[in-house]
Amino acid sequence: MMLVSVVSWKNHISITAISATGSCGRSLAQFKSRACLGNRLPVLRKGTEKSSVVHDSLRLLEWDKLCDSVASFAGTSLGKEATKAQLWSLSQSYEESMRLLEETNAAVEMHKYGGSMDFSCIDIVLVKSAMEHAQRSWPVDGSEAMAVVALVQLAENLQYNLKTAIKKDAEWYPRFLPLSKMIMEMVISRSLGKLIHQLIDEDGSVKDSASPALKQARDQVRVLEKKIFHASPLLRD
Repeated sequence: MMLVSVVSWKNHISITAISATGSCGRSLAQFKSRACLGNRLPVLRKGTEKSSVVHDSLRLLEWDKLCDSVASFAGTSLGKEATKAQLWSLSQSYEESMRLLEETNAAVEMHKYGGSMDFSCIDIVLVKSAMEHAQRSWPVDGSEAMAVVALVQLAENLQYNLKTAIKKDAEWYPRFLPLSKMIMEMVISRSLGKLIHQLIDEDGSVKDSASPALKQARDQVRVLEKKIFHASPLLRD
């Protein structure tokens, strides 16, 4: 996961980023439009879209390379995509940028405390696929189910670590805001994880004990396989 905040004010842009894998970096880049673009800002001619001029200006500043550099710290492929999309978003208000900055600062504080925010162990693609299938009432395969379990366990660990920190010192709660509020409000379905573990093996295969009918069918298959194995030398002769 990657937390990024971009604060724009007048002709300056401030970027703050922290990676979820524990590697945190803070980069402050200030671009004065006159210094970077020459003697003057681009002139908006009649019929020219303002957004197009802004995008052209950012490309002149090699903003795409900066986006790639910041996104490289994200722990997941979807995190990289989301980071790039957020950095290229030009519709954020100053207040929204400040809110994102507060989230980033809270993540920095959690990192200093030692809270686990490593999302690299989660297969986000499988989790997304499982959610899409569930929304359509389609079957979810074993690998997708185990990816969901890993996500639930990570959320549970985040909540547990936060509660432990607050129990030791109540001052940690406001220091972790607004992330502490988001984490504490998460609804974690432990029964879901327990049910999936009862039905699915770690490798994503369905257990024989998932249902009596499945166990009976697999037992019959094994019996037939043994008969075929013992009969195969006779068939060759």
